[in-house]
Amino acid sequence: MCETIHGSYEMIVRTKDPKSFNGKLCGVCLKFYNSAMSLFLDHTKLEHLQEKLINICEFIGPFRDQCVALVTFTMFKAINKSIAQIDPSVSCEGWYLCYRK
Repeated sequence: MCETIHGSYEMIVRTKDPKSFNGKLCGVCLKFYNSAMSLFLDHTKLEHLQEKLINICEFIGPFRDQCVALVTFTMFKAINKSIAQIDPSVSCEGWYLCYRK
């Protein structure tokens, strides 16, 4: 059983062969989902990521300003806009790696 902010999930992989259940893929999917959500929901982590990306932009040379604008405005606006719409059914359940009990 895995806990996410959207509820509990049974760690079972659905396949065409009902005898081949394996919870590892569901567990990996949910761990990745929880890590991504903790990054998205923790603004200090997002700010730290943003600082690292801006530092990378310093090495781009003539496109530095465009890179910084992309990192500071466009990317984080898109992340913040989509946070409310993120649901594990889009990935873990949608790919039939897990099912909700």
